[in-house]
Amino acid sequence: MSLLAAHAMMMASGDVYAPAWNPADCHSSIALSSANTIATRTTAAAAWRSVRSITSHNSGKWYAECENLANGASNGSAIFGIGDPIDALTIYPGQSNSSYGVQANDPGGKRTYTNGIPTGRAGATIGIGGVSWVAVNFGPGHIWFGDSISGCYAGDPAAGTGPQYTFAAGTARKLMLGLFSNPQSCLLRNHPGQNLLTIPGGFSMWG
Repeated sequence: MSLLAAHAMMMASGDVYAPAWNPADCHSSIALSSANTIATRTTAAAAWRSVRSITSHNSGKWYAECENLANGASNGSAIFGIGDPIDALTIYPGQSNSSYGVQANDPGGKRTYTNGIPTGRAGATIGIGGVSWVAVNFGPGHIWFGDSISGCYAGDPAAGTGPQYTFAAGTARKLMLGLFSNPQSCLLRNHPGQNLLTIPGGFSMWG
C-alpha cells in the first residue's frame, strides 16, 4: 500500500486532526489535501512556493514533523521549518533572516538555512517516507533541526543545549513548508499521536 493510500485510510477512519496547513496562507502553486495535512507542488514552473500553518506560537516548547511522500522533479524540492507570518509565499523557510528551514531530501547533501545561507549537515539524505523535524523553544528563541536518519543535527533540545539557530525570544512564528517542483509532496505531522519519531523531552506537538 502506498503512503498516500495509507494516509487516506487513516483519514477515512476518523483519525483527523485540525488545524494543519492554512488554505488562506498557501501559494496557488501548492495543492492541499487530506484535511490540509498534505501539501503537493503543482505542474506550474519550478520555483520556490510556500504554505504556512494555521497555528503560531510565541512561547513554550514545540515540535513538528514533515514526512516526505514524493520527491519533486528537481533534487531537494522540499524545505521545512518556521517562518515569520508576514513573509512572502514566494520564498522558502530559511530564505529570509526571519525564517529557518531544513532541506533533507537533496541527494547532493542535506542543509539547514536562514537568510538564504546554507549550512551542510552530515549523514545520508532522506528518501520517500523519510521525516524532517523542527523543535523550537520560544523562551530563549532556540531552534533545532533533525531527521529520521541522522537524528538531531547538533545539540540536544531536551537539555536546551547547542541550538542550530537563535532568534529573538518570544517572537511569533508559524510552521512553513517550501516546495520547488512537481510532484513534491509532504505530510505535516503536528498533533499529538501523529509523530513518527520520539519527541524531545519537555516539548509538545505544535498543534
